[in-house]
Amino acid sequence: MKVNAEKINKLRSLFPQTIHVNVIPCDDGGYTVIIHDFPGAVTQAKNLADLIYMVSDCVATILEIPGKYLSYMPSYLPSLELAQALNSFPAIRKEKEAELSIEGKIACAKN
Repeated sequence: MKVNAEKINKLRSLFPQTIHVNVIPCDDGGYTVIIHDFPGAVTQAKNLADLIYMVSDCVATILEIPGKYLSYMPSYLPSLELAQALNSFPAIRKEKEAELSIEGKIACAKN
């Protein structure tokens, strides 16, 4: 297949540089992803790799990217922080300085 670079670049320019999503854990261990930049856009994923594929595919579908050009389109990658929150990438262990108190209240960290 002859590659039409001009067409590919035009289609790639349709993709927003960043998108805003909510990643919701499901009972089965997977995720539901709501893509706020495209009203009504929702997809599901089994794991982090699937999340990358499914979100990118969902956006390509909404933008009506022809199938023959899909392999040339960008993929949306989650931040390291999100990957760690999804337990898909190990957290970097760092030295942490803290103050401990015998009489202090026990506080739970909020996510």
